[in-house]
Amino acid sequence: MLVHDHLTTFIIVNFCQNNGSK
Repeated sequence: MLVHDHLTTFIIVNFCQNNGSK
């Protein structure tokens, strides 16, 4: 799960940015 931490963070940031862009 720690290994996926980086990927999860990237997805969360991307999702947040996408939501904020709208």
